[in-house]
Amino acid sequence: MSLRCCALLAISIACPLAAKTFEEKVLPILKANCTPCHDDASRTSGFSIQTPGAVMTGGNRRGAAGKAGLPSESPLVQMLRGQLKPQMPLGKTLPEADIAVIEKWIRELRPEDGIVQATVKNIGRSSNRSGPIHRRFTIAPGSAILSTILS
Repeated sequence: MSLRCCALLAISIACPLAAKTFEEKVLPILKANCTPCHDDASRTSGFSIQTPGAVMTGGNRRGAAGKAGLPSESPLVQMLRGQLKPQMPLGKTLPEADIAVIEKWIRELRPEDGIVQATVKNIGRSSNRSGPIHRRFTIAPGSAILSTILS
């Protein structure tokens, strides 16, 4: 096993509680209030709510939506509270109890639980572009991609 795989394995082991909290408590709130604008198919402003990695990475307008351990500095929480505009979800105010669940999840994340981010530079060229293709992706704890890399 290469050193790279060992590092990814350590991250997947360090994060199960954060991933479980996301799946059981945070994702239902986000699905009820942020779909269909921010599901994987729509990704309005490049932001998806489907995985912890997607939520923490954020979208095109604000970048990282969450800062591990720092909910008050996280743009996601600031937008839910109306401290950053536009307030989300559009047209309604999320109940304080729901915001508190999301804040607690972000507060309990440790920097080492962070999402593995990488940029892939495709050596090949696509038919409609003149240069290399660059893709940014995230690997969230417990994700199928992480499982594939480790197997």
